[in-house]
Amino acid sequence: MGRDEREARTSNAPRIFGRPKSEEPYQKVTVCLYDRQILMLDKTALAIREKTGRIVRRAELVRALVENSAGALNPMAKDFDRTVRSLLSKRE
Repeated sequence: MGRDEREARTSNAPRIFGRPKSEEPYQKVTVCLYDRQILMLDKTALAIREKTGRIVRRAELVRALVENSAGALNPMAKDFDRTVRSLLSKRE
């Protein structure tokens, strides 16, 4: 695909401005990620777009990852300490 074709494709995409609309209250946060983590998010977003046609932002992926892993981080669980140690001992 040439440059003109890419520009034509992206120029037709709707622009999203401002914060997402949500009925649930939220906070804006800043998180520093390693380049390899950003690359993983971008590759994932691109794969989703190629396979489904849906445009997904990094922030949506981060929210989905947090939401889906929240069950594993239950502070009331008996193995919570082990889970946290395992999670935080992984490669950074």
